[in-house]
Order: sequence, then C-alpha cells, then structure tokens
Amino acid sequence: MDQRKQQGAIQLFDLVPRVDDIDWSKDYRGHFGDVLDACHFKAGQRPTAYSFRHTVVDELQKAGIEEHVVTQIIGHKHNTMTYGHYAKPLSPEELVDAVNSFKLELSD
Repeated sequence: MDQRKQQGAIQLFDLVPRVDDIDWSKDYRGHFGDVLDACHFKAGQRPTAYSFRHTVVDELQKAGIEEHVVTQIIGHKHNTMTYGHYAKPLSPEELVDAVNSFKLELSD
C-alpha cells in the first residue's frame, strides 16, 4: 500500500472499467471462470464471483459489523446524508479488523 501511495496511485490495483459498458468486474469474472474451469468445476454447479460478495456480506453481518463499514468494504456508495455526504472513507487500517472478523469453515 505504501508503495502504491509513493507512486501517486489512489487505488490499490491498476484496474479501469471497460470503456463500452463501464464494468469494473468483467475481466475479473472472466479470469475467475477460467480458474474454475481449470479446477474442473462444472458451469452452473460452481461458485461465482458474485456469490463471494453475498457470503462476505452475510458473514460480516453475523459478526455484527456496522452496515456503513460493510458498505465501504464491498464498494457500494453510502445512501445516507451522514455517511454518503459528510463522512470521509475509512482507511484500510480501520477496515482490517472488520475483514478479519470471521473465518469460513472449509469442508472436505
């Protein structure tokens, strides 16, 4: 993160939306699908990039993380005047405890 700041970067990664449809995630979803194909997951019977967002939101909610924190973690805009207009974004250091507030149990 410090290296990115020294380079004058605002974002963590050098990603830009596609020009035609302003979709930030299309390339990621394509690469993710390729990885799942390589792991022999069958289309229609495998996790999707979108399902991970649902899982994270569900787990953060169960952990009691405040909605305005979850909103920032997943990249949504705040729709309230208080957090959407007046509040400054939380720093990554302030978000790390929320992100680390849960562990998913992996099944065999």
